[in-house]
Amino acid sequence: MKTQSIWCLMILLLISCIQPPEQLPLKKNENEKATNAESLQQWRLMRRGGMYDMGKLMEGKKYADRMLKLQADSKDSRDGGLSGWEWKGPGNIGGRVRAIAVKSNGQGGDEIFVGAAGGGIWHSTDNGSSWTAVNDFLPSLAITSIQIDPANDQVMYASTGEGFGGGLPGAGIFKSIDGGSTWDQLPSTNNDEFRWVNRIAIDPDTTSTLFAVTAYARIWRSDDAGNTWTLRDSTVYSALDVKIDPNNSNHILVGCNPGLYESINGGDTFVNITGGNDQLPSNSGRVEIAFAPSDSSVIYASLAKNKGEIWRSINGGSTWTLRNTGTNHLDQGWYNNSLWVNPEEPEEIVVGGVEIWRSTNGGMTLTQISDKDYYPNGTSAHADNHIFVPSTNYTSDNPIVYVGNDGGIQKANNIWTVTLTNGWTNLCGTTLGITQFYGGAAMNDGSVYMGGTQDNGSLMGSTPAAWVQKVGGDGAYAAINPVNTDIRYHNINYNTMRKATNGQTFNTLARFTLSLTDTLICPDPYNGCVHQGIWRVSDNPELIGRFILDPSDPNTLWVGNKRLWKNASAMDPYQWQVAKDTVPGKAPIESIDASDNADAIWVGYGWTGRIERSDNGGSSWSGNLNTGDMPDNTVTDIDIHPTNSAKVLLSIGGYHQDGIWYTQNNGATWQNRSLPFDMQVNTILWHPVYYGWIYAGTDVGIFASEDYGVTWSVTPLYQNSGIYNNEGPVYTEVSELFWQGDGTPTYPYRLCAATHGRGLWVSSPPVNDVLYVDKDYVGIEDGSFTRPFNTFQEAYNSGGNNAIIKVLSADTHDEILNPFTIKKQITIELLDSAIIIE
Repeated sequence: MKTQSIWCLMILLLISCIQPPEQLPLKKNENEKATNAESLQQWRLMRRGGMYDMGKLMEGKKYADRMLKLQADSKDSRDGGLSGWEWKGPGNIGGRVRAIAVKSNGQGGDEIFVGAAGGGIWHSTDNGSSWTAVNDFLPSLAITSIQIDPANDQVMYASTGEGFGGGLPGAGIFKSIDGGSTWDQLPSTNNDEFRWVNRIAIDPDTTSTLFAVTAYARIWRSDDAGNTWTLRDSTVYSALDVKIDPNNSNHILVGCNPGLYESINGGDTFVNITGGNDQLPSNSGRVEIAFAPSDSSVIYASLAKNKGEIWRSINGGSTWTLRNTGTNHLDQGWYNNSLWVNPEEPEEIVVGGVEIWRSTNGGMTLTQISDKDYYPNGTSAHADNHIFVPSTNYTSDNPIVYVGNDGGIQKANNIWTVTLTNGWTNLCGTTLGITQFYGGAAMNDGSVYMGGTQDNGSLMGSTPAAWVQKVGGDGAYAAINPVNTDIRYHNINYNTMRKATNGQTFNTLARFTLSLTDTLICPDPYNGCVHQGIWRVSDNPELIGRFILDPSDPNTLWVGNKRLWKNASAMDPYQWQVAKDTVPGKAPIESIDASDNADAIWVGYGWTGRIERSDNGGSSWSGNLNTGDMPDNTVTDIDIHPTNSAKVLLSIGGYHQDGIWYTQNNGATWQNRSLPFDMQVNTILWHPVYYGWIYAGTDVGIFASEDYGVTWSVTPLYQNSGIYNNEGPVYTEVSELFWQGDGTPTYPYRLCAATHGRGLWVSSPPVNDVLYVDKDYVGIEDGSFTRPFNTFQEAYNSGGNNAIIKVLSADTHDEILNPFTIKKQITIELLDSAIIIE
């Protein structure tokens, strides 16, 4: 055997970040009752210790770009063995879409743009058959509106910041002048006032005039295509919708929550027109507006009041009449409230809430035309509908309408004949990668991936086109029993635990409810009971609750709420017991980890930065291990060293440089091992074998260290046609990192990333510093022993820094035709009589 080592230089990165101003609080209707979306917003704010800091997100992206260039120039990436990534989907089950814009594709069809609530802008040139991500200025931005200049379809605008509750903040308004291929932030909107832009509108007569409405209760106008903005009015509550009369651009309506504001002088002044005689009620709830294009004196308003009210004006908004109320078509209309009028017939409207409803008599009667329960099989629309947009070729003979909702985008081939389960087409297909994951799990061989997702419940699949929804709602985390992989677990809203014993059929076994007051079901709600085979207990869980499967005992589950619960009998509903009671302040448990080879278990709490450890399986606890050096903020994740339970990594929320901490003595002392710039860290993970290698999932992608966090690199760094770049879940909010594989040549380790807006990603080839080459191999290549690469260059491009490349085949390997530059530290092992020709 012959060994050759090629070493390269490394440089240090010392770059400072800009501190942005404090963000303003959201202005909301205080009369709204708590909902899942509001609970989600509270949970997400707790994870970050307060408001999102979009300024630091943007600076983090710039810092990562600089790190990437410096790593390539230094020829030493220290990227933790990572190289390429493979997107696993789902493509057929989308994420939340609030924005759709359509223009002609020049071939008699539609060119479609969709804006995802966490996955950026996506583009289709073939009527929605396939999709590509557009100009990743920052995919974690929440896109709320996309508008195309009616005079020049190469000019487009996109607003960011989902101010409807539970959504992500934005970074103002972006503009494209090349038909949506590239986008640039309007500098005039790079400030706190434009962090939550809910809608934008373009004046149809003077297209350099724009309007933007924000969750900060502001109405803004630009008269120079977005270069500058002037404040036209401050509304009482959040401004959510802005519409311009298509036949009179001086007439503008702004829907708020509550309230309706009107301008009749092109936006110079606005007046609240609710509460008077023959007007909308002042307690309207959220107001969505739609002009009838064929007769714009006809205007409809959809109100989130009495679970849905439809009002109409037939005199341009001077007076209004109630057309429909109390039909439950807007069960949560403050969150999902959409309205559209047939461009050819003012009596025909479509309104969207949880489901979609149609009226052919001006809203007097409504017919339900979707059923969310049939969305997973593609025969209906998803729940929670946000926008309707007609095809560019819409006519009475071609009444195609696109629908954006929490499941992506669907198409009604004929919006006037479509029924609950007939006439719908799911356009998510195999390439629209915008699903918002919280956590996941994988089979060693990659035949099954599981994960919990926002708005789409718990999913299971293996390829982008083949995911299935196992249950709806808001999914959270997942686990697969490594001994019997047919035993699988997931949880949904408020830590409702579910289990499958055949790999497919999940049954509810435990509900850790917010409050359990029915003593007929459970005489002692605080201590719990079994009712109809389900464990029920009142324990104030978070909407996105945490659980883990004990790595040392696959029959044991740990669940964190206000208290820590343990089930050591494969989740027998009668075997739940409190392993740890509540702590002072009643902060929730946000992170849990158990050791691989001992009885150590650690928990981290929300808000306070409290950390506790048990060395005897939860029988006794250490007390708070936060020595005061660490922030008093949410412990977002904990990972115990694979072989030494005294060594622990944890991440703490907040946009700062003290988000990653390391102890090697059971928490007696801690060392700050954070990233060299201010950033929220959501998840932290050890490599199973290379014990100094760690990985951090942040709001701007994944970073790796090969020296216990002393130094960090952007990951992965890879070469493509001589250019070094970063791919995969880059600049995306990474919710959880976990491993696929068992480290054998057959199932090598692969790092998995559950992202909140770009689906699930898996490192490819294996996360391992050993890659194999066999020039005679024919078949699928991934660099493993059983599926080696057939050229040295492929192995080099795929291997991380410090990779070992083992050449399995003898004779000559001719690499002369594919020259490339060595820019990583690698070792080449030539087996048998193999020869490398350079």
